[in-house]
Amino acid sequence: MDKYELVLDIIEHPENYTPERLTEIMSDRETREIYNILCKTDSAVAANKGVDVDAEWDEFARKHNV
Repeated sequence: MDKYELVLDIIEHPENYTPERLTEIMSDRETREIYNILCKTDSAVAANKGVDVDAEWDEFARKHNV
C-alpha cells in the first residue's frame, strides 16, 4: 500500500489503527504532509459549498472582459 492509499485508509477507517500505530505512521514526514494536504483540501471544499460557480464566473468575465 502506498502512502496515499494508507492515508486515505486512515481517514476512512480510523478504527483499524491503534493510537500507537497512528503515531508511528504520522512520524513519517511525507505521510504527515499528505494527511495535512488532504485535510486542507477537505476544509477548502467545505468552505466553498453553496458558492454559485457560474455566477462567480459571469461576474469575473464581466469585470475582465473574458
